[in-house]
Amino acid sequence: MREKLYLYSESSQSVQDIYGVTSIVGDWETADLDVHIERCKWVGKRSVDDHCRFCIVSESQLITEYENYGWDYSNCDGFGSASFYTASWNEYIREEGLL
Repeated sequence: MREKLYLYSESSQSVQDIYGVTSIVGDWETADLDVHIERCKWVGKRSVDDHCRFCIVSESQLITEYENYGWDYSNCDGFGSASFYTASWNEYIREEGLL
């Protein structure tokens, strides 16, 4: 069984903090890894604050007391657009050319 994936996201006030940790639950956990990663990106785009970076991390990379640590977002997986991005999963996969 592969590791669970999580999203680390930064706050708008800092470029090194771990503001939020999000997990993707449901059937996406057992989907093909590429689909699971894209689902994480879609959730990040929809739920992370505007222009804040997010990274997809595996369970083994997860920091348990993340409030006390920083994170390097220089190689981020995407940027949040929570206030204006409302595309459904199907719209997202069409936008990204995944169909």
